[in-house]
Amino acid sequence: MNAVTHSTSQDTYQILGRIRNRALMKDRLLMMIWDAVGDDRLTTRDASERLDSLFGYRCPDDLAKTLSKYRKEGLVKGEISMDLGGWVWWVDEECRSKGGDE
Repeated sequence: MNAVTHSTSQDTYQILGRIRNRALMKDRLLMMIWDAVGDDRLTTRDASERLDSLFGYRCPDDLAKTLSKYRKEGLVKGEISMDLGGWVWWVDEECRSKGGDE
């Protein structure tokens, strides 16, 4: 194998490793969110506080963005609550049945 081929395959392995690590982090975060929400309906603030108290985890980006992304993937559910003045999030069996496999 020449130097160019070796370098290219090494770069490919590094890229695949980064993709795999991101997928594992996403799965861990999803499991933490599912555990934190449990069977409750939580505001974004309550979900954030629960993640922090249970796991010492603060979402590096805006938690609402992360929850919204998971909502689009069907992994959490959410709706705007006029009574609570913001988004309310929950996880049901339909969400859990997807198991983060996507």
